[in-house]
Amino acid sequence: MLGPNFKEGQSEDGSTAKEILLPADKPSAIELMCNIIHHRIHETSHTPAAIEIHDLAIVSDKCDCIRATALAARAWIHPNSARDTNELGLFLVTASIFALPGAFYKVSTSLVLNHQGSYKVLEDVPGFIERLGWETIRKLVSLTHPR
Repeated sequence: MLGPNFKEGQSEDGSTAKEILLPADKPSAIELMCNIIHHRIHETSHTPAAIEIHDLAIVSDKCDCIRATALAARAWIHPNSARDTNELGLFLVTASIFALPGAFYKVSTSLVLNHQGSYKVLEDVPGFIERLGWETIRKLVSLTHPR
């Protein structure tokens, strides 16, 4: 991210520290990513919530750090820890971003077996439609309501 191929890695005169603004990113996600990469995960005081793991996925993807943070994400994605369908949806999107097929399978299985009601609520999950599409929802519906 700070290598010579990026603007942020370039110094004007080489003698001063460069300040990097990241206005679109969530500071807590960047801090979590840095703690993972620098082997300081013990500084995280709690197991991240589904939205925090999702935010980690977004910033890790943006900074090309998916491979460095995926193991920690895999350890945190547990369908049983999701409080509702929204969190299961966040886990699905997160597993997709991190390319974790085992986690994706476990979360989608939990969603199919335990969800009551309409899957339309998944369209409110950040990134669900953009990353997974309506076809995923159609498949979930066909699994739970075969014709």
